Amino acid sequence: MKRVAYFGTQGGGVAGHYFTAIVGQFSREEEREVIRLDSDKTTAIFEGKRQFKFFDYGKYKCLALNASPDDKRGGSITIALVENATEYKEVLDAIETSNFMRNQFDRLVKITGIPMPQV
Repeated sequence: MKRVAYFGTQGGGVAGHYFTAIVGQFSREEEREVIRLDSDKTTAIFEGKRQFKFFDYGKYKCLALNASPDDKRGGSITIALVENATEYKEVLDAIETSNFMRNQFDRLVKITGIPMPQV
């Protein structure tokens, strides 16, 4: 089983970035590792544009958008992570199979007008 995590707002209009285990359990250190994505280094992957980006982070394949469905302030980020994934399609599949993540990403698409990427 590949573990899946989410990093971003929790829904319901609540601002702030939070770690959420979607599939599997994560140690506190693994949670802190994901939380470190909330940095200027991660912001740089977007190249100054609001866009979806696939990227690798340690043992995870990720999909991120530099926006939030719950927080309109700058610096917001929404990330889906799949541990030990071999292709980015696994990240899209994980989003589709999680009601919570699908809702968050669907809301982002509606808010930003940026379509979900395909692989």
